[in-house]
Amino acid sequence: AMAFIAMELVAGAERLDAWARRTKPELAHLARMLAAVCDSIAHAHARGVIHGDIKPGNILVDADGTPRVIDFGVSRALGIDESLQESPGGTPGYAAPEQEHATAAPLDGRADVYALGILTRELTKNASCTDA
Repeated sequence: AMAFIAMELVAGAERLDAWARRTKPELAHLARMLAAVCDSIAHAHARGVIHGDIKPGNILVDADGTPRVIDFGVSRALGIDESLQESPGGTPGYAAPEQEHATAAPLDGRADVYALGILTRELTKNASCTDA
């Protein structure tokens, strides 16, 4: 038996931050994109999975403009013995403070929410807002 991973090829994929720089979306459009990302993470949380590394490079925008959360490589399963899982991981600047301490309590969805907050602040700080 051979183990393998099958992944979808995302045609025309572009990092979320690169997409935002190129398209300069209105704040409302960017908010819808971020809401879709939040929905994806909420879906994972509802199934007991913590992503653990939310950052612009782990969110791709496809050719149709749909955001895709990728790279669940450091994800964690809630309710599983922490000693059996990899280190908390995360990317500096996006990782929740508890991810940086080996003695911290087991991670939960709040670590992803923290990273989503950093991502939102980063992407919206220069977004334009007009009345439509």
